[in-house]
Amino acid sequence: PKINLLVHSYESFGHIYTSAITSDSSASLEEEVKGCFERLKLLLKAKEADLSNVIMTHLYLSNMDTFSTVNSIYQGYFKGVNNPPSRCCVQVKIPSLKRVMIDCIAHKIVDDRSTLLVRSLSYWAPVC
Repeated sequence: PKINLLVHSYESFGHIYTSAITSDSSASLEEEVKGCFERLKLLLKAKEADLSNVIMTHLYLSNMDTFSTVNSIYQGYFKGVNNPPSRCCVQVKIPSLKRVMIDCIAHKIVDDRSTLLVRSLSYWAPVC
């Protein structure tokens, strides 16, 4: 059965929290990812922010084999951002047959932030 996801977006003390961002497009993986980011941009704009204010993202993929495609699109959206946001990417079963879902936290005041970039793959044993 199709489940309608509710996108939650609220602001508190300058932080903007968004969750369950999916795309209406299901034509291709690329269009679905772009649709997620375009929806995120609209949500941030409504709160007087943009992608340069994003400090953390969670990417949920229905299949990690799509990571390289999703990652190349992700990089395009954060191209030109001095320090890209921290990111967590995991494979999960996403409701409504979506392939990608995004959560993010943004902050309206992002002065000169410094970040540490760590790249690795973790193979944790599933919890039984």
